[in-house]
Amino acid sequence: MDEEKEKKLRNSENYLVKYKGYVTCLGCGELIAPNEYGHGISMCVNCQKREQKE
Repeated sequence: MDEEKEKKLRNSENYLVKYKGYVTCLGCGELIAPNEYGHGISMCVNCQKREQKE
């Protein structure tokens, strides 16, 4: 991926976190929307399932 595309991606992720209320998953780094399950604990569904198995 070239630098310009990578910079745009980082900027869009920062915008979503800062202004739209998204949070970053503590397990994998995926963005979680404010209305999705797991937003309150900052962990996506896949990481929650993985934690429960362990």
